[in-house]
Amino acid sequence: MKTRHALLLICLTGVAGSLTAPAIAQSTQQRIPLDTATVNRLGIVYQAVAAPESGDGARFAATVIASPQAVSELHAVHDGVLEGWQVQPGQRVSAGQLLAVLRSDSLAVMQQQWVAAAAQADLMAQALTRDKGLHADGIIATQRLQIAERDAAASSFEADALAAQLSRSGYGNSERAALRSGKTTAGLYYVKAPADGVITHLRHVTGDLITAGESVLAITGDSLWVTAEIPARLASLVATGQPLQLADHNAALTVRQLDQSVDTTSQTLGLLAEFSGPQTLLPGQVVTVVLPAREVGVVIPAEAVVRNGD
Repeated sequence: MKTRHALLLICLTGVAGSLTAPAIAQSTQQRIPLDTATVNRLGIVYQAVAAPESGDGARFAATVIASPQAVSELHAVHDGVLEGWQVQPGQRVSAGQLLAVLRSDSLAVMQQQWVAAAAQADLMAQALTRDKGLHADGIIATQRLQIAERDAAASSFEADALAAQLSRSGYGNSERAALRSGKTTAGLYYVKAPADGVITHLRHVTGDLITAGESVLAITGDSLWVTAEIPARLASLVATGQPLQLADHNAALTVRQLDQSVDTTSQTLGLLAEFSGPQTLLPGQVVTVVLPAREVGVVIPAEAVVRNGD
C-alpha cells in the first residue's frame, strides 16, 4: 500500500512590493524538480500529513482546584484560641470527624444563653401540658390556653435558634446534652469535617488567636477540577459536557462551565472542568489542557514552519 507524502515549503519573506494575481497563480503552479543529491544537500525531510487527532488541539495552562461544589476552606465561626489539632495534613477524614478544638469566650456566652433558653422552653412545655388538661376539664378558659401555647412556641423557637448557632460550632445533640448536664467545659468550639475528604493545609499552629471568619484549614474531597482561561476566538471548540484531556497526565476531563462573557482585558473566557475519576494530582498544581482540534485541515509539523521578520 502506497503512502502519499506532501512536501510543505512555507516562506514568509520581507521583500518589498507585491505580486499580481496572474503572477501569484504562476508562482504557486511552478514545479521545482529535486533530485536525491539536492534533497540531501538541503536537508529536506519528508513527512506524511494527517487529519487532526484529539491531542492535536491548542494547549493552555490550567490549575488544579478543589471542587467548587464542595467546601474547601473551613472558617472560624467565633473569635478564639486554637487549643489543638486532631488531624495532620494528608490525612483522610470522614464527615463529622473532629479536626480541631478552639476556646472562645463569645461561644461561652452563647452556650449559657442556650442552656437558659432550653430550660425555659421545658418549663413552658410543661405549663402547656398542664393547661391543656385544665382546659379539657373546663377549669381554664380557651384564651388562657392560647396564651400558654403562644409562650411555649416562642420559648421553643428561641431555644432552637440558639441550638442552630451552636451546631455551627460543632455542637450536635450529644454535645448539647453534655453541655446542659454540665459534663463539658464551657467555651470549647469544635471544628468538624463537613464531608469526606483529605486535609490539605493547616492554617494555624496551636495557641494562635483566630478571628471570626478567618480560614482555619483547607480540605479537599475526592472530586478535583481544573480552571483555565482560553481565548475567546476558540470558544466555539468547547461546550459544556464535552470531554477534554491533559497533555502532561493521563487524565480525562469533562467541561462543567464555560463563561458566557469575555474578559475585556485579556479577551479570554474562564473554563471549569471536572476530572472523570480520582487523581493523584494536588490542588494548586499546574497542568496543560488540550482543546479539541479543528475538524478542517491537516496537521503541519512545527519544524515545517519558518518565520522571517514579520
